[in-house]
Amino acid sequence: PTLKIEAPLLEQKEVKKMNSFASAHTFQGVGPTLPPGGASEWMEKVEKNPVPLRFSKLEMCAHPGLNQDERKDCAEALSTYCKDHLQAKGADCDPQAKRQCQLDDDCAQGNVCREFVCQKVPVCYVSVFSSENYGGREYTLDPVT
Repeated sequence: PTLKIEAPLLEQKEVKKMNSFASAHTFQGVGPTLPPGGASEWMEKVEKNPVPLRFSKLEMCAHPGLNQDERKDCAEALSTYCKDHLQAKGADCDPQAKRQCQLDDDCAQGNVCREFVCQKVPVCYVSVFSSENYGGREYTLDPVT
């Protein structure tokens, strides 16, 4: 998204920087995307096709339904699965390319997951003035993340 902000020339550089930051993110989610009809239309979609709001990850070879031999076979197959089956389809099988996160919950408080890297959430402060040209009384709104 691009933010339309009218600002003096001295501040155009900051506005441009903020726009490039805002439009450089890939947002992740579970479930349907928010339709043009808004939250009520989204809720109807979720009621028709529910999705989990929370989930945890577990290595599939550690599944409690597998016995010890099956876990061993699974681990052996898993170690070559990417190179044997996914690499030909364009997957990057480099073990060095480990992702720091997949979801925002994987990151520490005050951070979010963007393109598989935890990043600090920027905090924006907005101040309004009672007179033109930053004159008069200043009022700072609550911070926005």
